[in-house]
Amino acid sequence: MEKKTTDVLIIGGAVSGSAMACALARFNIDVTLVDRRKEPNGLNRGDGLQPRTQEIMESWGVLEHFHQYPFVKSYGLDIRRTNGTRVLLIDMKQLKDLKYNYIFSMPHRYIEEHFLEWADQHNHIHMWRGYTAKELVYGQSGKVEGAILQDRSGDQVEIRAKVVVGADGGQSFVRKSLNIPTTQEVYDHQLIVAHLPLPSWYGELRNHVYLHKDGAIVLLPLPDQKMRMAVVLEPGQISTWTKYTDEELMAKVSERLPLLKGLEVYREHEHAYKMTRMHAISYSKNGAVLVGDAAHLTHASSGQGMNMAIQDADVLSLLLKEALEGNMDLDHALLLYEHIRRPINEEIMGRAHFMSSMVYNKTPLEYNSKILRFSALKLVPGLLNKMGTEMARGISGMKQVPIIEKQLSTALG
Repeated sequence: MEKKTTDVLIIGGAVSGSAMACALARFNIDVTLVDRRKEPNGLNRGDGLQPRTQEIMESWGVLEHFHQYPFVKSYGLDIRRTNGTRVLLIDMKQLKDLKYNYIFSMPHRYIEEHFLEWADQHNHIHMWRGYTAKELVYGQSGKVEGAILQDRSGDQVEIRAKVVVGADGGQSFVRKSLNIPTTQEVYDHQLIVAHLPLPSWYGELRNHVYLHKDGAIVLLPLPDQKMRMAVVLEPGQISTWTKYTDEELMAKVSERLPLLKGLEVYREHEHAYKMTRMHAISYSKNGAVLVGDAAHLTHASSGQGMNMAIQDADVLSLLLKEALEGNMDLDHALLLYEHIRRPINEEIMGRAHFMSSMVYNKTPLEYNSKILRFSALKLVPGLLNKMGTEMARGISGMKQVPIIEKQLSTALG
């Protein structure tokens, strides 16, 4: 069996893994990035890079690469009833103290491709596409020291590393191999995703959430005058909706949101997916560590999963640098990473869980009750504006900065 060595072995080459590779490469750390796919897939997941994520990518030297490609600036969320009545405005334009007071919106598959493009050009990142991790390799001390990989022809290679990072998604091979348990909740609704042309009535570019008793319709502006449409459905409806013709699909969504009547639907990369909340009991074990969806899954309603992964990578890369340079014990670095990131991730997941209760209600009574509560808030002058601004700050990701900086400063001296 062929054998290789590297400083850091990253298993999983989607956004979590490719971002982790980019974060480490700024320190000239030797990285091997492994992905079972030959090419990025076309699934539509998170499309938005929040202000904090953009600042992180800028510090890595990656953001400029992304600016070469089409994107749109989305200035928050506009939550309305399907009759047009506004429920809540989350306006990021008000955050004038931020360098980036908008969501950088680009189809997820392109975000993944551009991370991989940048990684491919870096001398310290070695890409292994079409390889699957089959087994973790342990040293005499019981610590993970690498993995055995296998390509599609069955040939195997053993890669030894000082650190193994699991960035391989919600069904993480690394997490399962380490026997790290999780807490998990499967939501009682799912999403079906398709694309539409961006209509002239859309107005200022924000993510639009239209609340309906049967499930919300979410519209996200994208480049090339398109928008993504996510329709919230009961799980039992998914198989029926995916079989609709274009005309039938648009007739059904127009019943909920008449504004969409007459628009053409683009079903390229259409898919449906479950909503799950999951958190690993530990982010590391035996010298291996988890980032992104391998460590946590969150409801898609606030579009934070991808941002959490990139922000995980930023903190972890700083601590791994110290460990690899001999300034910090590796186990201590991994525990500190979790100590910093876990409470932040839990807060984000809690906010997404709250949003999940807005986009789907089990009964019309629950829906009407929620609408009435928001209507009552309008009776208190300025309360909804204050709530919207606070949520905008939360979605921006900037609230975590002083917390992280203080903890890192204390740890790194």
